[in-house]
Amino acid sequence: MRALRDRMWLWGHAPGSHNVEWGLPGPSRITPVEAAHYMGIPNVIMVRYGPESLPPDAQYLVPFRSLDSVVWSLVGAGGMHETADLDRVLAVAEALPNMTGVMMDDFFRPTGDGVISVETLGETQARLKRATRPLDLWVVLYDYQLDMPVRAHLEQCDTLTFWTWEARNLVHLEQNFSRFEALAPPGCRKVLGLYMWD
Repeated sequence: MRALRDRMWLWGHAPGSHNVEWGLPGPSRITPVEAAHYMGIPNVIMVRYGPESLPPDAQYLVPFRSLDSVVWSLVGAGGMHETADLDRVLAVAEALPNMTGVMMDDFFRPTGDGVISVETLGETQARLKRATRPLDLWVVLYDYQLDMPVRAHLEQCDTLTFWTWEARNLVHLEQNFSRFEALAPPGCRKVLGLYMWD
């Protein structure tokens, strides 16, 4: 039987990504893999943050092999996405045998449109399933996006992650998560995202 810990994922960025933002009390140099081992979390979602290109060189990926599962960034923080990103992510999967999926962070625009069109997302999903090792497509959905026209995009995804953007709205979490579950297409896995700061 799987323990609760086996189902936990740590959201990760390159070390120091938040050193000058969000009012944190000090700088950090810890890597996502180090943090995962420190906290006893076996799985990491690695998301591009800032201008650096992911994936980096093959040596950078070696520590990630110590984890049970890794999901790698296809759409980074702030909806950062380039045409070549899918090829890069598939190259990461070839070098990382425990990679199980790709993440689309900050995917929906204020209009409800996705960073990637529904048609292109369908093509992306097909390529992920044809990869040497089929990969799941993950996407972030925030509480304030529940009323947006996002269903067609969600139908292309395998795993949906739900986040409450502002801490003051956590009082509505149970109600909002029920709405999220109702919005999720049949068969999609649902993951609750929890911020560790603020």
